[in-house]
Amino acid sequence: MKKYVITDFGVKPDLSELQTDAMQAVLDKCRDSGGTVVIPKGRYRVGGLYMYSDTTLYLESGACLIGSDVCEDYKIFPVPEGVEMRSDMEMIKDYYGTPWDAYRRAIITVYGGRNVSIIGESGSVIDGSDCCDPKGEEGYRGPHGIFVTSVENLTFKGYTIQNCGNFMHEANNCKNIVMQNVTCLGGSDGIHAHFSENILIEDCVFHTGDDCIAGINMTGLTVRRCDINTSCHAFRSGGSHILVEDCKIWGDGIYPHGMTVVQNRGTDLVRLKSSRLPREAGRHNLIAVYHHFGSTSYPMDKPYTDVVFRNCDVKNAGRFLCYASKWGLQAGATLGDITLENVRFTELLEPSAPDAPEGSPLTVKLINTTAEFSEKATVKELFADCKNTKIFENGALKQSY
Repeated sequence: MKKYVITDFGVKPDLSELQTDAMQAVLDKCRDSGGTVVIPKGRYRVGGLYMYSDTTLYLESGACLIGSDVCEDYKIFPVPEGVEMRSDMEMIKDYYGTPWDAYRRAIITVYGGRNVSIIGESGSVIDGSDCCDPKGEEGYRGPHGIFVTSVENLTFKGYTIQNCGNFMHEANNCKNIVMQNVTCLGGSDGIHAHFSENILIEDCVFHTGDDCIAGINMTGLTVRRCDINTSCHAFRSGGSHILVEDCKIWGDGIYPHGMTVVQNRGTDLVRLKSSRLPREAGRHNLIAVYHHFGSTSYPMDKPYTDVVFRNCDVKNAGRFLCYASKWGLQAGATLGDITLENVRFTELLEPSAPDAPEGSPLTVKLINTTAEFSEKATVKELFADCKNTKIFENGALKQSY
């Protein structure tokens, strides 16, 4: 496969001018025969770039791809015929009533195809420059870091991604996703993977202001050996055959939750902008480890099953599970069963109180799982006041609600 070094084609590092057009021309050259587009050491300012099938974007050590902090610099690419979108944009009506195309803006966009990789050597960075949009979702969300939909065989590996105006990765309606040794810092969610299948996330760092790993209607998600820190939810997820093992999940969040440091004053947006927002700004608490996620736009006719947490340490979480089946953003699917095996909780604040529907009860299995509680905890139980839920501990029925 041919290599295309961007500086051989007129892309210039370390300038204040955007290099979007010159870099896009290199990606276009790679489109017909496939290959690797190489970004050498240097800082390259860009708006929105578009990648194609059979293409690897390779960042060498010291390469920094910096997104513009001006929203208008990000092109809204047309969706090719035959590509089915399954992003948060299609679910926005669950939140606000109307979707908007500008939601799809990103530093890197891919719509459809196969064999797409973004790989970075140690010391490579994708930086969104915290591009905020006062007209965006929640009054501040701007372009994503990487927005991918309907791709088969997708790889993210090796780089640090930080300071994105919205999610660091969207990888929706994709098959065979591998995410390895990626560090996600600050900003909003680490990765969303709605409707995706066969997802492996391992040896990654998620230090995010919002949810770390999210998605509805996922099938086959494995998360291993990850460092997960958030000021919202570690997982805001819905799907079957989900395995989380050998992970460290902890709060308080290093970075504040984005909404809590946003103020709208007329038409002006006021937001703290820094690669490491101060601890005193905004809200930092880890609300829940696993927040059930179901969309009424795309309801499921059968429960999510086989959700397992194994060999994990959880520190300073509000609760383990948030599941209220009648609430709008959880009503599109039910949760059938969840298992905790060799999970250790310390400084837990409150019990989980899942509210499952009568016709689709929840089964919780606890195997060698322990919980130590915060001094602020008033009820020192891992689960309490549940509805339509059965709790099994080490194979025996402990409680039936």
